[in-house]
Order: sequence, then C-alpha cells, then structure tokens
Amino acid sequence: MSSRIIVMDVHGITRAGVCALLESADSFEVVAQASDRDETLALARSLQPDIVVLALGFPGRDGIGLIEQLRDKVPNTIPLVLSMHEDDSLVRSALRAGARGYVPKRAPAEDLIDALHAVCRGEMYVHHSVAGHLITHLDPELARTVTENTASLTHREIQVLRNIALGHTNKETAELMSISARTVERHRASLTSKLCMRRRSELVMYARERGLLD
Repeated sequence: MSSRIIVMDVHGITRAGVCALLESADSFEVVAQASDRDETLALARSLQPDIVVLALGFPGRDGIGLIEQLRDKVPNTIPLVLSMHEDDSLVRSALRAGARGYVPKRAPAEDLIDALHAVCRGEMYVHHSVAGHLITHLDPELARTVTENTASLTHREIQVLRNIALGHTNKETAELMSISARTVERHRASLTSKLCMRRRSELVMYARERGLLD
C-alpha cells in the first residue's frame, strides 16, 4: 500500500520536481500540492495524508508554526522537512515542533526517499550532513531519539562498518571475520539502512568521526 503524501513548497518548480521524484517510486502517492501554510493545513485536515513534505523556506516562524499545527490538528500525519536551511537552531526547532525528518535540499534525491521510508517505519530521520553537529547541541531527550538508530548497531555491524571504512571488500571482510560473504552483505545492508547512508565515503566519515579507525 502506497503512503499518501502532500508536498508543500512556495516554489512551483521545486514542488514539481519533488512530486515527479515521489511518483516515480512505487511506494508513494502524491495526493496534493500546496504553496503556503494555510493551504497545506487545510489540505492535510481534509485529506489526512500519511506524510507532509514541507519546505522551511518562508520567513519567520510560519514553518515551525505549521509543523506545530500539523502535530496538533492532524496527529496521524507525519511532517518531514525538506529545506535549503541547515542552521542548527532551525533544525532543533523543527524537531521539537514535531517534525519526524529533516533533509537538506542539497542532499541526493535518493536520500529523500530513504527519509520517507524511515519515517513510515516509525523512525526519526535527520540527514547525516546536519545530524553529527546537531546531536551535541540537542536536549538529552531529543538527542536520544536522533541517535536511536545509530545506537542499535550490533557488534557485528560495527565490525563490518569498520572493515568497509578501511577499504576491505565484502570478500576480504568475510575472511577477516570468518563469516560468509553473504552474511557480510546482510550486515552491510542492515547497517546502511539504520544509518541512512549508502555511499562508502559517508560510512568512512562516520566511522572516522566515532574513532572506529583508530
């Protein structure tokens, strides 16, 4: 069953691009588009979508206020932010207001798809480009939520992650860990899903920042 989505952005070209991306994925259905706060809220209350993908590009607290209204008036709808802004204070405000995901507009298109899948599973998704620095400035409760998936890595997944970051192939990793290449592939798929990272460069940076290569 497809997740029903409303796409909100003040820029028509951006809306069209996001809608085209989502409609190309089998698991999503765009049920409406909106260009401002009032239209978004009215459509959300009427259509009761699963997710609202919204931009935080308009002035003042209008964007944060919209997230709060969606949380209070359409509680079964998940707000996910797609924004050109990566300011820590704005990300924190969006998450505290009720957003379950935050993706920068400069992120690759597939990262938005990953974010949507994550929030559909009930997880919080904060793109790795803003999450690392953000976690150190969050209140403890919100920090625990953001790091939830990272903390759930198993010992084996951490071992696989370290070997990937060190440049070993799946076959080499299997030999080093005395397990099958198929098992390595399974651990790799699981950890990349939990971390919402696909590229080796992202995994290397993640491992380095956490001292896994020391």
